[in-house]
Amino acid sequence: MKQTNLDRVRDYFKAQEWTYTDAEDPDTIKTVFAGIAMDISYNSNTIVLFTTIGVAEVKAERFGDVLEFCEQFNNARSFPTAIAIEEPERDLAALGISYALPCQWQHTDEQFRDFLDRGILGVVNTAKAFLSEFAPEVLRQLPE
Repeated sequence: MKQTNLDRVRDYFKAQEWTYTDAEDPDTIKTVFAGIAMDISYNSNTIVLFTTIGVAEVKAERFGDVLEFCEQFNNARSFPTAIAIEEPERDLAALGISYALPCQWQHTDEQFRDFLDRGILGVVNTAKAFLSEFAPEVLRQLPE
């Protein structure tokens, strides 16, 4: 059992030979999987994987549709969490996706690996489901 923090995330990424960059905030790293960029941060004793998917094809007028997508998604799944975001100043309706691991207790290596692997896969799959429904032409441009 080990304490879970961002250094443990970095160590796991290095062991998997996955790439990441350190953000300006020392408690955040940035990475990309299957063309989906995400931040992984450690704050308030929690590791959070987060991304925002905003594309020009999804205008602000579609916020209600994005909200409905999020409600249906969240009602059918425990994680990750889908969040509808309206940005009228940019004329966008966007999707936020978050996946959190509370770190108040220690985790085995297996528990930690499962969390990160499922979190990354969940964020990527949720982003792709959103793009499939709202911007399939953007999804087709992403790497596998």
